[in-house]
Amino acid sequence: MYLADFTPIQPEFGMLFWTTVIFFLPIFSIIALVDIYRNDFKSQKAKTIWIIAIMIFWFIAPILYFFNRKALFFRK
Repeated sequence: MYLADFTPIQPEFGMLFWTTVIFFLPIFSIIALVDIYRNDFKSQKAKTIWIIAIMIFWFIAPILYFFNRKALFFRK
């Protein structure tokens, strides 16, 4: 076998994408939970709902939380 015969293994895009998603979404969820814990909400009920939502829907709730957090839930 010659060195010229060697072809590097290239992962498929789908496998690379899902590996990245599976690695980063739990980290993103933990960051969202820490952010919820550290900040003041208008009500404790909203804070509790976000914590439960992130724990159940860990794949989409953190994204929704970070898009909506300042406009909807924090005291001014």
